[in-house]
Amino acid sequence: MSVTTADETVSVTTTGETVSVTTGEAVGHTTIGETVSVTTTGETVSVTTGETVSVTTTGETVSVTVDETVSVTTTGETVSVTTTGETVSVTTTGETVSVTTTDETVSVTTIGETVSVTTGETVGHTTIGETVSVTTTGETVSFTATGDAVNVTTFRKTGIATGTGETVSVTTANKTKKKKKKKKKKKKKKKKKKKKKKKKKKKKKKKKKKKKKKKKKKKKKKKKKKRNDSNS
Repeated sequence: MSVTTADETVSVTTTGETVSVTTGEAVGHTTIGETVSVTTTGETVSVTTGETVSVTTTGETVSVTVDETVSVTTTGETVSVTTTGETVSVTTTGETVSVTTTDETVSVTTIGETVSVTTGETVGHTTIGETVSVTTTGETVSFTATGDAVNVTTFRKTGIATGTGETVSVTTANKTKKKKKKKKKKKKKKKKKKKKKKKKKKKKKKKKKKKKKKKKKKKKKKKKKKRNDSNS
């Protein structure tokens, strides 16, 4: 199904395979493409439009190229958003989320596997990519930012980095070091245990020797006494 219109609102609901919506140009006082709303359980949704685009899909692919505001909610496989507008917001439980923007704020919340955010360059007085915020319980979080601060919160570690095009990735740092330290401690304990065992053995041997000596002395004394008794 394909719809081309010069009107204010375009609304398409379909369970078919492909939905494509392209809004028209200005007609009189009306700015065309103000609201485009697509709801589909089909395979492909592709929207090219004006001010506001809202897409909700349980299908496979959602691809949006737009101006000011893009909002995508999907449980599908891939979400890809490219915009020169103001806000890009993606919420997904799918596998891959990729956002490229030349605007101020990129916000991604996902429980999927990989989140990758690349901010744009300077537009006018605005330093692009000033705030990149990613919250994920997924496997990999990686950024390339030309902005001031990158703030990352994962279930592994929290890190703040400042970079011009640098890559910040968060992993389980210091864990291996801690393990090594523990191993060293264990070795020390083993050595201590060995030393203690040796000391114990030495003490036992000494005690045995002393006991033997005492027994020998007693026996000698008894023999002497017996001899003396028989003599008298």
